[in-house]
Amino acid sequence: MKKFVVILCLVLVLILSGCHPSDPSFRTMKYKGYFTVGYDPDKQLTYLGEGILIDIVKEAGSRMGLEAPIYPVEPHTWQALLHNQDIDVMIDGENEEDLKTIGVYKVEALLVKPTGQAMDENSMIGVLDAGVCADAVESYKKYSYASYRYYGSSKELISDFENGVVDGMIISKLDAMKQSFEGYESESIFGRDIFLTVRSGDQAFFGKLNETLYKMVQDGTVQKLLEDKVG
Repeated sequence: MKKFVVILCLVLVLILSGCHPSDPSFRTMKYKGYFTVGYDPDKQLTYLGEGILIDIVKEAGSRMGLEAPIYPVEPHTWQALLHNQDIDVMIDGENEEDLKTIGVYKVEALLVKPTGQAMDENSMIGVLDAGVCADAVESYKKYSYASYRYYGSSKELISDFENGVVDGMIISKLDAMKQSFEGYESESIFGRDIFLTVRSGDQAFFGKLNETLYKMVQDGTVQKLLEDKVG
């Protein structure tokens, strides 16, 4: 009877502490000292292994007492790599069968234009042809008859906008934060959430990572990382 009471108390402690006694995922990573992270090197937010999302994941790993080495992966292989435990986290992944997601960041596309000027059929809007900005155009076309010119770099786009080559521009909120546009107005026209994807079976690791990211948002760490990236 005494032995049963001891076992029952241990189970209650595990439950109340949020642990998963049958899931060794976080304990295994603590033993190894790291979890592996996959990213798409061609995506705007993780281009060549740099960017705000990389910084957020590495900071989360540090708070969990773990290293977070990153590896470039092909867009069509990340699901198999997760299932085969070749990576433990995929940045900007999706919620699929046997996988779980954690919301980590929201990207937005802004339309920047001269204050009070409408974007009509006579207007030319410059667009950064990448990521959320390219997605934003498809949405914005439903409400505007403007023409569009696509750019491969935000630097060239901003230069043409300031020199009057285009009447307005669609850029990411992150790029807009790096500039000072006097005499212009901006509005958010599109946004989407960015997720980290992990294996559904790694409940303990999922819980710890989710908790850590939540605390980073609450204590202002994510905002500070963003401000540091803007510089």
